[in-house]
Amino acid sequence: MAPPTEEWGLVVGDILTNLRHSLDHALFGHITARHPNLTERERQKIQYPAVKEPTKWREQEKRYADPTDPWVAAPVWAVIEANQPFHIPDPSLHQLYLLSKLAGQDKHRTLHVVVHRAAATLHAGRTHITELPATAQPLTDGAVLVRERILRPLPSAGPAVLKDRGETAYIEHLDIPTATGSVRRSVLELMEDFTNAVGLHLDSLSSAGC
Repeated sequence: MAPPTEEWGLVVGDILTNLRHSLDHALFGHITARHPNLTERERQKIQYPAVKEPTKWREQEKRYADPTDPWVAAPVWAVIEANQPFHIPDPSLHQLYLLSKLAGQDKHRTLHVVVHRAAATLHAGRTHITELPATAQPLTDGAVLVRERILRPLPSAGPAVLKDRGETAYIEHLDIPTATGSVRRSVLELMEDFTNAVGLHLDSLSSAGC
């Protein structure tokens, strides 16, 4: 089995950053089209909100939706507000919050720890298995995926060659921080979930006039 590539962390970081920036860019374009005379300092502060505490939402409303001079159109702001993490029981599990947190870690050069977990399967008929973990194991040098007791052939039978006994494979996982610890997710599945969620959200923003 070929060793896992060491580039997974960099690839994951690029995906997270691009997805997060796509939301920032959508909001930036909407605001600057409505307010072309913003100062450079005001432009630099534009960032798509991902708020997990309801008490802090008022700060975002004051910045982007002040009734006297709203930077964001009301229909667009309604879509943004409706998709905030603080609306669900555990905001730390909200996809927008997770995306923002993980992208922020990458931005500050904190490499994402990608855990490679490996497993083995044996074909039907292998009845002398002595060890086969029920779950995938961390893929480290010397990790044991399976042990099997093999009956030694009689000397008179000549050389014996064992073939097609099973398969081994590994899959990349990412440890996701939550309010109660961490959750381990498949990297590919998580990136697909983020991509789909951001795509749907951008469509909703576009329909609202963003």
